[in-house]
Amino acid sequence: MKARYVVFALCLAGLAGCSSDPNGPALGTLVVETEASGENIPVFSTLTIEGLAPAQILTEDGTETTQPLPVGDREVSLAYPEGSNCQAPDNPRTVEIREGEVNMTLFQTICS
Repeated sequence: MKARYVVFALCLAGLAGCSSDPNGPALGTLVVETEASGENIPVFSTLTIEGLAPAQILTEDGTETTQPLPVGDREVSLAYPEGSNCQAPDNPRTVEIREGEVNMTLFQTICS
């Protein structure tokens, strides 16, 4: 009997991939873009999206598109190589993944 309550609670929290849709959970895609200006711009930065493995992305002008993600908020961050003096406003940030949409966020990096 207790197991039913645990599964129900996980479904409510969205943790078990439960959905009222027999085709699965509602999904959306995230596209992360980077633009950089300044001096000593590193070639690559590390992009971390909550729920996915970190990936390398071009710092100056890169784009990363995720596989479909369940809808909801995701924390997205960009980490620069050690020794680089780069900053992006609002890093990390929360991005909302909306059903059936291509959701975008842009990191505008300034390096010195």
